[in-house]
Amino acid sequence: MSVQPHAGVARALAVSFVLCGLAGCGSPSTSSGTSAPSPLPEFTPSGVLPGSAKGVYPDRWTTPRVTFRVAVPGNARHVRVDLDVPAVYKPGEEGITLRLGHGAGQAKHGLPLGRQTLTFTVPSNVRGKSVDAELLPDATFNPAQIHMNSDQRQLGVWFYGVSFD
Repeated sequence: MSVQPHAGVARALAVSFVLCGLAGCGSPSTSSGTSAPSPLPEFTPSGVLPGSAKGVYPDRWTTPRVTFRVAVPGNARHVRVDLDVPAVYKPGEEGITLRLGHGAGQAKHGLPLGRQTLTFTVPSNVRGKSVDAELLPDATFNPAQIHMNSDQRQLGVWFYGVSFD
């Protein structure tokens, strides 16, 4: 699902993109000044096995599908996903589906805006193993299409990492 920003949010988010770009945390760019279209594989969110994250840019923005590997502790009961739902969405418009291993995905819909930690149950069949994981945002947006800036990427949420308890 693609989204349109609600009133006043596009301008505020555009300012934050500009400030982030000036601080060096913006998206990678090519020599022509346009945004690079693909994630850089060397970026690793916390709790993710090095070199395994695909679909996460160095500025923490996600693509419509993020894949990574995690080492699940043998006694883990919960996985916590640290992310930020940006104000380009309306409150409750974004959601996340997480899949650990080859089992069914677990979803959290209607998320509030801002930084948050989502808690999901760890399936017993993945405890004590290194497994593939998938993170799927319900909605994405393209900053250029909504006239925020020239960034052509299809973006979901900011992804900071995972932890287990």
